[in-house]
Amino acid sequence: MITMRCPWMPILFGILVFASSAPAQSRNQLSQDEINAALTTRADSGFVYIEDGGFTTPSRCPAQMPSVFIYTPAGWLKSLSEGARRQYLPFKPGADDTLRALTIISRGCASGTAAGPVCESISRTALLSDLRGSAVVEAVSNTPVSQSWQNGFGASAVCSSLASKFLMSDVQKVRSKNGEFLVATFSGSQLLKVYTVKEKHLKKLAIPESSEASALDTAPLPPPSQPTTPAPPPNPLLEGLKSNSEAAKASPAAAAALANAGHVTSPQENEELVKNGQASRCAIVTTPPGAEVEIDGNKMGVSPVAFYLVRHGDTPRTITIKMSGYKTIEKKVVPDGKVIPIGVTLEKE
Repeated sequence: MITMRCPWMPILFGILVFASSAPAQSRNQLSQDEINAALTTRADSGFVYIEDGGFTTPSRCPAQMPSVFIYTPAGWLKSLSEGARRQYLPFKPGADDTLRALTIISRGCASGTAAGPVCESISRTALLSDLRGSAVVEAVSNTPVSQSWQNGFGASAVCSSLASKFLMSDVQKVRSKNGEFLVATFSGSQLLKVYTVKEKHLKKLAIPESSEASALDTAPLPPPSQPTTPAPPPNPLLEGLKSNSEAAKASPAAAAALANAGHVTSPQENEELVKNGQASRCAIVTTPPGAEVEIDGNKMGVSPVAFYLVRHGDTPRTITIKMSGYKTIEKKVVPDGKVIPIGVTLEKE
């Protein structure tokens, strides 16, 4: 079996590892008032998800559908703060986080057989005015986000999604009369998919019509409005991840880590270890959920679960995933500062 489709992973880890190098100019930066307003908006606002709707795509890409996540400046800031909150970390946006820019996370197709997973890496994302490319806008920054895929036979593949930033002033250059524009994704020189950002998406993003947006790059964001519709129900995956991760702090694996470190490491210490390549953030999601997760033979908890994995020299850490009635999966990793996302579909014995 191939790895499961985990649409939250690129978001959760992408927003934590995004490190743009775009030059910042004052007119392309959000003001402090705009930043404060963004952080008080609803968590489900300011972004849209667009998936490849081709008739054969689901059968061709059963593990992950080609798709794009599009965030407004306010939506991106909110996502960053929510990601930090779930990791129990303080959130202080940097200059690159507060660019007045659309952030687009592009993902390719993932599939595979018993021979091994196959996935597409995204190397470039561009905005188009039309399929002829009458106007083309390139991103001011691109950051690869690695994804690891594994099947039930131990074969694995690593591919990259791409997080790209487009200044709002540049976005206006490719918008049609009704405001729509295209998002094109590439792997090397190969065009993979073109997505249409339609009027319905623009309304959800709260981006005004192009005729009204000539000053969007300098206009302040509107103040947060009170929700007029009930908040969506909690996401079971994220809720389970949060509760299971909290319970894992009192697990035998946590006790072993305590004995090794000599004290309980704080979130700041863990982040410093990650920064220095001496630890990695790790998240494990299984289908079905509830699988027992062990680290070097010590029980960590049940899936879905997220935790920090500290490096022990060059000795690989052993992650074991098992559930009654299903084949056990074992994966050896050496934490090096990079995110370790593991999503697997368990195979029945």
